[in-house]
Amino acid sequence: MKRNTKITILGAGKFGTALHTVLAKGGVNVCAWDICDGPNVERDLKKALSFSTNVIIAVATQHVRNVCQAIQNKEHTLSTCWIASKGFEKETGWLMSDVINHFFPSCTIGILSGPNIAKDMEQGWPCGLTLASLSPDLLCDCRTWWTHTPIILDETDDIWGVQAMGGLKNIIAIGYGLLEQHCPSANMHATYLSLAMQESAKIIRDLGGKTETLSCFAGWADVMVSCAKGRNRQFGLNFPQPYSERAEGVDTLFALSKKIGHQWHQYPLCQCIFNVISGHQSAEAVYQYFLKQPIS
Repeated sequence: MKRNTKITILGAGKFGTALHTVLAKGGVNVCAWDICDGPNVERDLKKALSFSTNVIIAVATQHVRNVCQAIQNKEHTLSTCWIASKGFEKETGWLMSDVINHFFPSCTIGILSGPNIAKDMEQGWPCGLTLASLSPDLLCDCRTWWTHTPIILDETDDIWGVQAMGGLKNIIAIGYGLLEQHCPSANMHATYLSLAMQESAKIIRDLGGKTETLSCFAGWADVMVSCAKGRNRQFGLNFPQPYSERAEGVDTLFALSKKIGHQWHQYPLCQCIFNVISGHQSAEAVYQYFLKQPIS
């Protein structure tokens, strides 16, 4: 790691705070910005952006556009940016790299993703993190940030596949919770995961990504941890009862349906989960899906 490495993290929610904790313990000088007060949080966006050109965006996915607009309003730009926000923009169906490049066309982008439960990260447990970028120089620079941390890295140039999986894993976790409501069979749970990943591979290909991304930390590993203890799984398990925490997969479902449009029928499992969450089918529909659909 370069001496006196500085990083600005935009977003001091659970994941942004976890990144701050891990990097700071690893010897990186970190400035965290957010609109809300909190320990060691900078409220002045201009000051935060002046702190470092190494920027990680870790705000909630549906607020990335607002942050980009705020940066632009400060007459600032992003030359490089790492995106830790996962999913698709609900209103447009865009990936987060599309949103960033809309405001900052010349920005060189990297993606951070993987099985990263914030609480576990803050407690210092090792975990995997996928770095994705089309720029070898950006990957090389970011790699050094984690030298003295418990983070285990893998790397890819598939920014589209990694971003898609960052959203799809939340949809899969909601469906997993819905299935658990009506089917206690571990065999069926494993079958569901296998079919969900097959469908994810098709979606990734159709979005211009690579199916081998499923083997990265941002693929199977992120799906496993989301289905084991993530809030999207808990949302599906409780549905239609209210759940106290925000389930990002709900917005991702509606964003993906907008992005895919009339081709939605090509992804029947995602469509089934969407129909349940949008109120067109009962919560039992995910289990019934396996009784009606041929398993190939």
